[in-house]
Amino acid sequence: SNNLAIDVQITPNGKNEAGICMNSAAAERETKTCAAVNKKGSAEETKKQNTAQKVTFADIAGYETTKTSVRFIVKCLKEQKALNKIGAKLPKGILLYGPPGTGKTYMARAIAGEAGVPFYSASASSFVNTYVGVGAKNVRALYETAKKNAPCVVFIDELDAIGGSRKADNVHSELRSTLNELLVQMDGIDSTNSILTIAATNTHEELDEALVRAGRFDRKIAMPLPDVKEREQILQIHCKEKLLADDVDLHKIAISTPGFSGSALATLANEAALRAVYREKQVVEMSDFDDALFQIIMEGEKKKVENQAEIRMIAYHEAGHTLAIKLLAKEAVPKVTIIGSTSGAGGVTFRAEDNRVMYSKSQMETQIKISYAGRAAEEIYFGNQSDITTGASADIKQATNLIRNYISAYGMSEDFGMLNMDILVGGRGQGQGQGIVDEAKRISTRLYSETLNFLRENQEKLVAVAEKLLVKETIFDEELDEILGSV
Repeated sequence: SNNLAIDVQITPNGKNEAGICMNSAAAERETKTCAAVNKKGSAEETKKQNTAQKVTFADIAGYETTKTSVRFIVKCLKEQKALNKIGAKLPKGILLYGPPGTGKTYMARAIAGEAGVPFYSASASSFVNTYVGVGAKNVRALYETAKKNAPCVVFIDELDAIGGSRKADNVHSELRSTLNELLVQMDGIDSTNSILTIAATNTHEELDEALVRAGRFDRKIAMPLPDVKEREQILQIHCKEKLLADDVDLHKIAISTPGFSGSALATLANEAALRAVYREKQVVEMSDFDDALFQIIMEGEKKKVENQAEIRMIAYHEAGHTLAIKLLAKEAVPKVTIIGSTSGAGGVTFRAEDNRVMYSKSQMETQIKISYAGRAAEEIYFGNQSDITTGASADIKQATNLIRNYISAYGMSEDFGMLNMDILVGGRGQGQGQGIVDEAKRISTRLYSETLNFLRENQEKLVAVAEKLLVKETIFDEELDEILGSV
């Protein structure tokens, strides 16, 4: 077939397939469309659809930094004569990168909407076909239509589907052919046919060097996970059409969801509403959000632990983590609970969002101590190492990764100094592998010992938090401050 399907799907609740949020007005404007762009080009039909689908930055919650980064691109699209007069050229390619669900597709659409130009989109995976040459033909068809309607925006989602490094031996010849055609089409764009190509990927580090070189996708813009303020704005949009009880605190929910993307927050809001319906409520209550958040994070439903000895151990384990976070890292603990889940987890200590870009050596060591604090609390509770449990397996894995980076990547080990040991061990320094293990063991032993001493010095606080958990099962940050302040 010579046809290339350009698909845009917007769900009824105002969330597009990329997971970013729109307001209700924008949601009403969005409809499911599928425009076929063939070699002859159905430009007029697609142009009408693009006009109906106009989206602007005002429809996007948060992401103010990203919007600022692309505003000058919008200005370039809108003021072609000014560009030509001064001798400037529209950038050929922009790469939006970031974790899944952060709204790269919707941001690309907003750029076109702000500039008032047509928007053509396709998933890179839709270019590829079993037969060699079909993918390249699809790319040509897309750009032929775009050239007839320039200035415009061409958006390619999941660029890594065709844009992975061609150095790998297992790259299919159809992928090579399709990627080569994309490069040819981008190079063929000049000032007379102003086409801005925007691509999205979750793994920009793995893209072929020819794609990201100067003159192609040389301008990279991050689409990070939303911060706490942006998460609250996104929740407000997703909850706008929902009946919420007076006890629902979206700010508190935003604080409790670090690392959540826009799509994850949409799922959370919908899951809470589903639970309210299941429980035959007239409104969505805070308890519904708490249970929905628990299910998403713990990957299972709440499960009552019947073994009282095990419950006490879990309480001390989580109390250990809590004290290390509160007193060593001096960070907030939005919530700590000893309620188990059907996934097998015994409890969880929630941490506040950490926006630091860099960590000092002492901060790195504190993070390792936080991981060890659960096991250390168990040892203090049992009074020996013979009765410690398997509950610290995930903590140990996390601490091991931190220690590995401490030694190998960050040059913080006194024995190995400022060397990237990953490079040495991966190359000619194979003999250093055992040395790294020995150094890691020394660091681990020292930091675990320091964690034990810290908890012993604060044993009264440890007991107070653990005993309160045994009574209430879940404690929030304000209550923790009261407990620690009274001991």
